[in-house]
Amino acid sequence: MAQILGGPTVPLDILLTSQREVGGLWLRLPKKPLLDALGPEVVQKPEDKQAPSRGAKSLGVAVNDLKQIGLAVHNYHDSNGQLPPRAVVDNKGKPLLSWRVAILPYIEQQPLFNQFKLDEPWDSEHNKKLIAKMPPLYRGPNAKLNGEFKTVYLAPSADDTVFPPDAARINFAGITDGLSNTIMVVEANDDKAAVWTKPDDLPLDMKAPVVGLVRPGQDVFLALFGDGSVRRVSTKHEPADLAAAFTRAGGEVVQLDDRPARKVSAGPKTGFEITNDMK
Repeated sequence: MAQILGGPTVPLDILLTSQREVGGLWLRLPKKPLLDALGPEVVQKPEDKQAPSRGAKSLGVAVNDLKQIGLAVHNYHDSNGQLPPRAVVDNKGKPLLSWRVAILPYIEQQPLFNQFKLDEPWDSEHNKKLIAKMPPLYRGPNAKLNGEFKTVYLAPSADDTVFPPDAARINFAGITDGLSNTIMVVEANDDKAAVWTKPDDLPLDMKAPVVGLVRPGQDVFLALFGDGSVRRVSTKHEPADLAAAFTRAGGEVVQLDDRPARKVSAGPKTGFEITNDMK
């Protein structure tokens, strides 16, 4: 502070300390024992200040990034008349590259997309050189995984999800449960992280749909829905209710949030239901 104000530097342990009233007596607390307990000051090196951050992603940033992924999926659909496939495949149906590569032009990464050889697998001699160019959008809350170019933004995959395992092409008209009721992408836990270009996602067990979503100390996960909204969804929902949110045409519409699920009534709402929805 002294240097900022233009004065001489003064060691902290000789500075005056503020007085404190303890039991009616005014005492002046010595700083040196406190400074000794804290240990030596850690000075950040200039080169550290210039290093790019790979730190943990905050909740707010994660929500925004998932929304950007949702917008990219919608723009892809507008341009192609269908959603991106779970995987770019060869003429024999073998998965080569992730849908995360397919939407690169829609997250302002056209130059990176152009560098991929779409007829080669993610780990070919050419394509594996591009793994280190993971867009910041795909970074998750774990700095170590980010440094390994792995993402936790995965598509839940089962026969009736938005991204089925056979890489079938789905359009929005085929999501008959409603876009706002159907989960497209999730923030999975760290154990399920995948190299971002690899056609790996989250295999969904409909009997235990929370597998791969539970994080230590948390009872919610982030989910990107078909309408582009991002919500915190409780892992405490009944398995059947949670599974219903992953299917695109199951006919069971459930409202999910960070509280217990409320099934949507098929008929006119009662006064009780209207009151409950307003809570």
